[in-house]
Amino acid sequence: MSDSDSSVESEKKRKKGVSNFESYKANIIKKAKIKGLPHTNHVGKELTERRSGLPCNCTKKCSNKFTEEEKEVIVKYINSFDEKNAQDVYIQNLIDVEDVKDKRKRSAEPKKPKTYTFKYHVHKNGQRIPVCKMAFIGLHGISHKKVWRLCTLQAQNITPKDKRGKSIGSRHNIIPGEICVKIKEFIERFDAKEIHYSNNTTKKYLPSTLNIKLMYEMFIKINLNLNPTVKYGFFCQYFKQNFDLSFGRPQIDVCSTCEQLKIKVSDPHLNENAKRVSIAELIIHKRRASKFFKKCDEVRKLCKEQDNILGITIDYMQNLPLPHIPVQEVFYMRQLWIYEFCVHNLKTEKAVFYSYQEGEAYKGPNEVCTFLKMYIDKYIPATVNELYIFSDGCPGQNRNHTVVRFLMALASSKRLKKIEHIFPIRGHSFNACDRDFATVKRKIRKQDRIYTHDDYIELIQQSSNTNKFSVEKVKTEEIIDYKKWWPDFYKKNVLSITSHGKKVPKAQKVTLKITDYFHFIYDSSEPGILLVHPYIDNFISERFSLAKPRQFRPDLPNLIDFKAYDQKLPINYMKMDNIKSLLCHIPADKMSFYDEIMHWPITEAQEHHEEDY
Repeated sequence: MSDSDSSVESEKKRKKGVSNFESYKANIIKKAKIKGLPHTNHVGKELTERRSGLPCNCTKKCSNKFTEEEKEVIVKYINSFDEKNAQDVYIQNLIDVEDVKDKRKRSAEPKKPKTYTFKYHVHKNGQRIPVCKMAFIGLHGISHKKVWRLCTLQAQNITPKDKRGKSIGSRHNIIPGEICVKIKEFIERFDAKEIHYSNNTTKKYLPSTLNIKLMYEMFIKINLNLNPTVKYGFFCQYFKQNFDLSFGRPQIDVCSTCEQLKIKVSDPHLNENAKRVSIAELIIHKRRASKFFKKCDEVRKLCKEQDNILGITIDYMQNLPLPHIPVQEVFYMRQLWIYEFCVHNLKTEKAVFYSYQEGEAYKGPNEVCTFLKMYIDKYIPATVNELYIFSDGCPGQNRNHTVVRFLMALASSKRLKKIEHIFPIRGHSFNACDRDFATVKRKIRKQDRIYTHDDYIELIQQSSNTNKFSVEKVKTEEIIDYKKWWPDFYKKNVLSITSHGKKVPKAQKVTLKITDYFHFIYDSSEPGILLVHPYIDNFISERFSLAKPRQFRPDLPNLIDFKAYDQKLPINYMKMDNIKSLLCHIPADKMSFYDEIMHWPITEAQEHHEEDY
């Protein structure tokens, strides 16, 4: 091919590309949506202010016949109409309908012949100036759909009328108000409950077995003869816009008091006076329970603002079994327990787990006091002089004479100037530690084989993406016997300072019953004095003097004189037999852990058990 032929071919391609681009551009302009279109389906709405649209691309350049000032005059006149009908009539009068003169067949395929052709005009200086369709649309700021509608009505010699929001019938979008009332009454029949652990009293939850689709199907079955028929989309939209309801999970660990009072309130056989009393009791009970969570949030905010204040939450995690393997026989066997004591820092939102096996120590007040002392010495800086402790009211662990005397001695030693120990209402004890436990359990549930204590420690450390969990492995020789220590320095049975003395009647004397109080305060300025409240931050209080004479500032115990355990704790012989029977499922590299356990002491029943054979 010669150079001249190649230049001619390239010129043809260039022209073809230009024509394709122009047709593509024309199609884009034709399909473009002009701004300022009304999007309402309701009567009485004000007309949207229109603006001039895109210029035309025709050969006559119709848009260029008008200056910018003339374009603004045209649009202003369109916007001056107060009603949509008057605006449509004005635009329709600018469209002329004519019969098609040239009915040529433009393709081999049979097409429906056009009956009419339309010509468009624009007012300029009192005259009707003919323009193309794109210029007509752009100068008036209207859409293709509007022009098509007006052309169709003009061909039928029909004056346009605004019918938005006036159609009533099964084939239209309008839903009568009576049906909306039926939907509302139907949804309100369902029993919505508040979530047990929540500060949001407005949020309610429907049963977890329900969903919007099931509710819609039930509504349709009850109302078969509705006209118009309610569609699922409308029912779903109405539910979301008018009801702040969610579908909750099945409730667990619900407060027994709440459950009893709710049953009384909903009992149809109970008289109105008794129901009012139950409702009042339920309101008071929930207000007292919410004080724990409000106090926790208040301390969390304080300790993040002030360096001398710190809040911690303490709790024991549910026991973890060893070995954790997918063998069917494990379900029927006793397993070795791993104990996890958690201390959650409300300032840093980090948690420390004190982990040990059941043969190392018990889950009692000695362990709680030991772990608290470890945490204070290692993780609480010297700048902190005010400590808030939040925990559940388990009497065998956190709410007992031993923990009370330990905290009193800690405050008396002036390591901390003030300590407050706060307990929740029973059944409303969900705290930050429980959230940490849920995070750890999600990680553990994904593991089907856990063989050793170190495997659990590794999983706990890996369960947080932000590395907020650390684990301290505890040994038997680290536990201090605080139960043996405190009787030498503190009294057990005491009367309150106000009720002490012979002049106070016996009926008015107040003894220290630890389970009757929810807020304990220890102040270093008053060594040996315990201030208690029956409820959190309650104006009623009692003061007790616990210290024995000349023992206001006792020294805390040490490991040399007050060692809690001399050896490993004995394991039940039946549990040891079950662990031995599972050793065949343990890999060889994990057997060293179980070899050590096999040398631990066992209960005396095991010795009699062996003698029988």
